[in-house]
Order: sequence, then structure tokens, then C-alpha cells
Amino acid sequence: MIGTSLSHAITAVPPKLIIFDFDGTLVETETLVAQIISSKLAELGRTVSPADIAATLAGVPRAQEATLLEALATVSLPERFMEEVDVEWRKAILAGLAPTAGTVDA
Repeated sequence: MIGTSLSHAITAVPPKLIIFDFDGTLVETETLVAQIISSKLAELGRTVSPADIAATLAGVPRAQEATLLEALATVSLPERFMEEVDVEWRKAILAGLAPTAGTVDA
């Protein structure tokens, strides 16, 4: 690749397959995040179901999540709450996720 531009290297070999993974297509990460948030809210003394969390955050930009969660749980979240959720989410993913029912191994 010496002397080759990155854009040329990327387009030199067309991809054989492109996968668009909307949440729930291959693995269900939205439910996982809602469960993690529910557990972390429980640590703050608030009981909010993962289903309510998922419904509240569906389609919401990341920047608005903490504000909506505070309103839902009627609690002020710690400053790094969402960062801690991310850490737990990444740990769970690295530990392995089960594929969504009906997903076929290629």
C-alpha cells in the first residue's frame, strides 16, 4: 500500500458482502443496555423496568438519554452514569452475546 491512497485501497477490491445490522437483527443490544441501566438505577434506589427504559430511549439521540432517564427515574444521575453503562455494555459484549433467534450462521 506504499504510495497508494487510502481511498484507492478501499475501492480497489469491491466488498463481497455488506451487512446492515439494525438492533435485534443479529444480536439484541438494546435490551442489554436497558437491563444494565435498570440495574444501575436500582443501585441508586430506583426501580425502573428494562422495558420502560427501552421504550423511553428508543430512537433518542445519545445526548438526550441522561435527561430522559432522570425524568423517568425521578433521580439525578451521577456525572459519569452513562459512561459506566457503556463500560458494563462493552464487558457484556466481550463476554459474548447470543444471536437473535432465527439468525443463521454463514
